[in-house]
Amino acid sequence: MPDQASYHFVADYSDTVQEGLPGVVVPQQVYKPPAGQPEYKRLHRISFTHNGLPGIRLADALRLPIPNLHRAQSKPMLSETGTRVALRIMWPGYAPWSHQNAIDIFDHTLQANPATLERIAHRIATLFRGFCEEKSRERSREPSWQLRHDSFDKLYLVELRHVSKGSWQPVICWDMA
Repeated sequence: MPDQASYHFVADYSDTVQEGLPGVVVPQQVYKPPAGQPEYKRLHRISFTHNGLPGIRLADALRLPIPNLHRAQSKPMLSETGTRVALRIMWPGYAPWSHQNAIDIFDHTLQANPATLERIAHRIATLFRGFCEEKSRERSREPSWQLRHDSFDKLYLVELRHVSKGSWQPVICWDMA
């Protein structure tokens, strides 16, 4: 496996956080934008804490409101220039997956309020469910990371990382117990 800097890894977290993670961090390759794309200002990671522990089970994020999501009504910055951002998934053993215009930065009210952490988690959960359904019908090149019809219920969203201008990649834990 290449160096850890090119993958989202458990080593990215302190020992204290690692102990609270709800499973194994899926070693997704970090998305790299195509050559020639202009430099971008990397935005802060967006962390998800639910019931006092790192990560939120994606199945729990499908229902709004999300009780006990820390900072649920906070409004993290997703872009300094656009109104929507892409979501990129680099699941081991599968072709890279992306969804353009995946997350609206503002809600659809007249006030155009910034998206809340709760709404972002909900949208990612919705997209990830579709990703799991699609990929569970395909054979993974890495059998230990094969997605099955029941995999979604065991996945946790830990963070979102800004990987290029207008693109974010989720850090996912898989409870393989």
